[in-house]
Amino acid sequence: MKIRKVTVSLALCLAVLSGCATTKQTEQLLSAAGFRIRTPTTPQQEAIYQHLEAYKLKRTMIGKNAVYCYKDAKQGVVYVGDDKNYQKYQQLGWEEAVSQEDLEAAQMNADLGMELSGWGPGMWWRDGQ
Repeated sequence: MKIRKVTVSLALCLAVLSGCATTKQTEQLLSAAGFRIRTPTTPQQEAIYQHLEAYKLKRTMIGKNAVYCYKDAKQGVVYVGDDKNYQKYQQLGWEEAVSQEDLEAAQMNADLGMELSGWGPGMWWRDGQ
């Protein structure tokens, strides 16, 4: 029972910390996908910056071109990209999600192994004797 409490506590801590890591991971993925980091320098850019929703990737059309913006309010910058950058961002995000799922599956298997270690493999085949 003590192992289960530690596992639950660890899971809750990771859930809280993952909220903080999500913003950083998003920004790392945006940079890796080729999004450019821009700091507003003109009054017009400042006005646009103020209207952007923080920490949300938004798509807008400028003429016939799609532009994607992600406002980092803490750093005072905007990540700006186009369709090509956005497609790369999605690909990188999918790859990261798959690797995260693999890691979580491995951790679940390890936890299950710890919980069942008292039973031992011999217990299953000896029952018939």
